[in-house]
Order: sequence, then C-alpha cells, then structure tokens
Amino acid sequence: DLFVSNDGEVIDDGKTHPQEVIDRVTEARSVDVDVSRAAFAPVEVRTDERSLGTIASGDTSEAAPFEIRVDDDADAGTYELDVEIEYTDATSVTYDRDEEGELRFRESTTTFTERLTVQIHVDGEARFEVTDRDHDVTVGDTGDFEIDVENVGDEDLTDATVSIASLDGDIAFGSDGQGSQTFVGEWDAGDTAELVFRAEANDAAIQRAYPVEVEIEY
Repeated sequence: DLFVSNDGEVIDDGKTHPQEVIDRVTEARSVDVDVSRAAFAPVEVRTDERSLGTIASGDTSEAAPFEIRVDDDADAGTYELDVEIEYTDATSVTYDRDEEGELRFRESTTTFTERLTVQIHVDGEARFEVTDRDHDVTVGDTGDFEIDVENVGDEDLTDATVSIASLDGDIAFGSDGQGSQTFVGEWDAGDTAELVFRAEANDAAIQRAYPVEVEIEY
C-alpha cells in the first residue's frame, strides 16, 4: 500500500486571508499516482495508475494498493520503485465578496508531475533444486534411492525435514508403502543434502522412470 501526503504551504502578500482561500491554494486536486519498476529491481508492478482525488494540505491519502510480483530468482534485499505523482494545483487565487458577502474566487491552475522513489524490502526464501539422483532398486526387490537436494535460495533453514512418496503403485517408500521421511535439521543456503531412502518395486513394475513427490518442511 502506498500513501501520499500533502505538505503544501502558502506564499502570500503578508496579509491575513480567509481559511477557505488558503485551503484552495494548498490542496492538491485530481491526484494520480503510478508505480513502476526501477532499474535492476527484480519485481513486476501489476497495478495501473491509481486516482486519489483531492488531498488537503497536512492530510494523507487513503491507502493506494499496488500488486507487486517478485521474480522467482530474486535475491533478498532492499530495492527501489519509481513513483510518479500528477496533480492539479492552484498557482494563484484572488477573491472578493459579492453583495451578500459570499466569497468569489478567480484562480489559475497548473498540472504538476513529481517523480520520487520508494524502497521495498524483499525477504529471503528457501528454494530447492534436485542436483543428482541414483538407485539400486530392481523389480520385485528393495534397494536404496539416493537424491541430492540443494538449497538454492538465500535463507538458512532449521528443523528441515524431507519426505518422499511414490506417485505410482508399483513403487513404494517406507515400511507401510505410504512414504518415508528423513530429518535434515540445519540447512544453510547453498548447501546440498545427500539423502537416502529405502524403496521397493513390486513384481508388476517394469524398467522405466517412475514419478516421485518430494516435500520439504522447515
């Protein structure tokens, strides 16, 4: 969410003016805000320009939500986004009173554009990649299924557990055939866990690749 504040000030002739005049001079009208990706920021802004209406001097707009998608391979860190704010402002206001004492205004307005930057922080997260696998399982027998999994993210993990299960009835993991798990514990970013599971292929299995599901909790 983005908030826009107006800190407008009056430049006058040293006279005392009605508050309504001061309000007209200092308010920002038809405020539009647009957020875009700055150079090298690993994000995509998916929200178009937002309209915030009029913001009086000293006030802050309501929240303007912008959807931001972070690239899958983004490194943790702080990045900048470009913000463009366009608004209409009364550059000068003159006034007098009518026969009933009501204020009458004459004003000149100009549209301004301000360009700013805001910072966002991208938290680290764990990502994994299977870097190697091997087995000695034969049809109708049990054997070892070996798999190497690397933490390719930028977050160090604790209490990590890896579970494996077969997606085909001809292959089974664990004593009950429902799956197996192993405790890894601490798993730092960049480290590879070398894991071994007992697997069984029934008599109906054939020599081909079988899909398995690996789940990691931490």
